[in-house]
Amino acid sequence: MSRVAVIIAVSVLSVSCGTSGGSATCRELRESEDPASNLHVIDPATAVFLTDPPTSGPHVSGAIPVGVIEVSLDPAIQVSILESGAALIQYDASLDSHAVDTIIALARPGVVIAPGENLPQPIVATAWTWKLTCSAPDAAIERFLAERVAEAPGSD
Repeated sequence: MSRVAVIIAVSVLSVSCGTSGGSATCRELRESEDPASNLHVIDPATAVFLTDPPTSGPHVSGAIPVGVIEVSLDPAIQVSILESGAALIQYDASLDSHAVDTIIALARPGVVIAPGENLPQPIVATAWTWKLTCSAPDAAIERFLAERVAEAPGSD
């Protein structure tokens, strides 16, 4: 198998990066699109996702949250945000207030910020089929947003 074929065959892309002080580590993953991504659910509690937090999958229809949200979002709502082409940044409540303020400052059209539950790292940014996990605020989050916002099928 050629090198190019091997690269194409691997569906997960990992990138490590750190802040100038080397304190944060981020990892970017490309996840396969969930085959259930075309499904709308009436009861978000019944939805099942292939990844956590999800980067695609079943979702709710209707208006999506924007800006800074003060409560954690149901995964079906998270997917609705991503399907629209926006990115979602979730943060763990254990982050200090300075780190939370740094994350909240990233809110803008196309970027939703919300606390998260049971996150694999203190900060998780998601976009359609992409996930960036970080141990602390990092310039990699801005790069992720610049590259991944608007990469989605669009709301249906």
